[in-house]
Amino acid sequence: MFFKMVVSGLGTDTYLNVTTILVGLTTLAVIALYRSTKRPAGAPPGPTPLPILGNVTTFMTKKPVFDVFGELKTKYGPIFSLKFASMNVVVLNTIEVIKEALIKQGVEFAGRPKIQSANIFSEGYKDIALTDYGVQWRYQRKLAHSAVR
Repeated sequence: MFFKMVVSGLGTDTYLNVTTILVGLTTLAVIALYRSTKRPAGAPPGPTPLPILGNVTTFMTKKPVFDVFGELKTKYGPIFSLKFASMNVVVLNTIEVIKEALIKQGVEFAGRPKIQSANIFSEGYKDIALTDYGVQWRYQRKLAHSAVR
């Protein structure tokens, strides 16, 4: 038995097969799930994430977290990427790499993640602790330093 849905438009009745609509929606869902597992261009290597969950299941073992990070370091090197739900995370796993990132390339790593709750809490990222590095942050830092002196 075929199920059909009537959609009226421009004075004529167009019949769409429900199966066609379901196939189309399923195809869009599969494409969205596939795209959610792809790494951004230029991201370091890392384990393949699951759709929706990301790499959360990597840490669902009886091993301590630092052992899991050690295994990932052995497999992917001192810099690797993980995905937790929809957030991409880059892990720096040795002191040399951390020093290079935070001291030699500090401006490149000075940003903050864009989280909706932080946006609401700081009224549009207008807080010195939650705003991204830029002109506004430097001005707020200058004000804070002059107030402390």
